Amino acid sequence: MKDDIAKLFNIEPLSNIEFEKFSELFRKISGINIKADKKGLVDSRLRKKLLDLQISPNDYFNLLQQSKEELNEFISALTTHKTDWFREPIHFRVIEDYFCNRKANAPYRKSLSHPISCWSAACSTGEEIYTLAMTLNQLNEDIGNWKLLGSDISSHCVEHAKKGIYKCDTIDKQVSKEHIKRYFLRNIDPKFKDLYLFTPEFEHRIEFIEYNLIKSKLPSSYSFDVILLRNVLIYFEKEVISHIVKQLYTYLKPGGLLILGLAESISNPEQFNLKRLESSVYLK
Repeated sequence: MKDDIAKLFNIEPLSNIEFEKFSELFRKISGINIKADKKGLVDSRLRKKLLDLQISPNDYFNLLQQSKEELNEFISALTTHKTDWFREPIHFRVIEDYFCNRKANAPYRKSLSHPISCWSAACSTGEEIYTLAMTLNQLNEDIGNWKLLGSDISSHCVEHAKKGIYKCDTIDKQVSKEHIKRYFLRNIDPKFKDLYLFTPEFEHRIEFIEYNLIKSKLPSSYSFDVILLRNVLIYFEKEVISHIVKQLYTYLKPGGLLILGLAESISNPEQFNLKRLESSVYLK
């Protein structure tokens, strides 16, 4: 059936020219340059959308100029949303040490303003934010009040994160039984029998927003003790990385931490007034 629809609406594999048009549009919106060797990936992700809409690539491109809703769908389709619970766990230990000053020789500041605040600047579907919530709540007696901001370029990811609903099998594999018992609700609705809901207990401390790393700006009143932007900069060109780091720096409190993915680093961090503490962790 799908093959018949594809033939009827002239939905062939993207030509080089069509690929360049779509990838350039995506670059202008997100700052991410999709290389030519990813053409097959782009084709497969867009093909499903073209079949669903029963529309040709050219008509779909024109539709993206007219519909913000379809543009959001396009961004979500081409954005990587790989994430896990307690992903790269060393970073959560760094955060614990930072707020509790457990290491005698840790070059972290000794005083914190309250409430302490953290920003996951590419939170995907929310796993990182809720992992942070569990981490900080475990430290609650030591650190007092806290608040979190999660943001993502994909409106679909933001809506998913706000709901806080996740598949049981994934959480059972990645989250300890103690944490599941404390922070997750199950069987919240008969139609959600294979899903967990993250506890609503911390809703007043967590905010989710749509945010574009190259175009958006937060209100000047926002400032953070910790900003996480993990496994994201690897998708950007050098000039865009510089712009993003400068922007994030303005939202860091003096003595605050910027945490990247373990496979990422900032070349010459001193130019951004950042000091490298350890792998992928930088101090303002």
